[in-house]
Amino acid sequence: MNLSARHIYLRPIKKDDALSIHLYAGDEETTKYMLWGPNSYEETLKYVEASLAAHNAVPKKVYRYAIILKHSDDLIGTIDLTIKTELIGEIGYILNKSHWGKGYVTEAAKIMINYAFNTLNLIKVIATCDKNNIASYRVMEKVGMRHVASYTKYNPKYQCDLEGLLYELDRS
Repeated sequence: MNLSARHIYLRPIKKDDALSIHLYAGDEETTKYMLWGPNSYEETLKYVEASLAAHNAVPKKVYRYAIILKHSDDLIGTIDLTIKTELIGEIGYILNKSHWGKGYVTEAAKIMINYAFNTLNLIKVIATCDKNNIASYRVMEKVGMRHVASYTKYNPKYQCDLEGLLYELDRS
């Protein structure tokens, strides 16, 4: 399976990725719409350890990859595909803010959706985001997902309700 696109490629997270991940995971603006963060460095190390464990798990339920720029080999974000049921997966992503607006997450999401449908034989991929995270739901729309529902969920980070959007894409 090719995990590469025009500007980026995906690879499993490695232990020595912690500092690169922490550059965005520890940033308040980058994690504004996440249910976690900004992380301490120790929390980022735990995330990396959990990513390594997920990569080696059998059966595998989480496919988490580093988003790497081809021209520099810099780690600029991560993308996950979490198996929700036997036939449905959910993608999620985060990107270092210095690389926002360049189409890298769209490329990464296309790779993961292709992987979900053509390698894992899933029939549906879903994604969610805060309704105020315009860039995130624009990525979902660019990869062909459609908005199917809105929801309210308690966000412990801000101790208030979050209004979210649910998008999905069926294998055609």
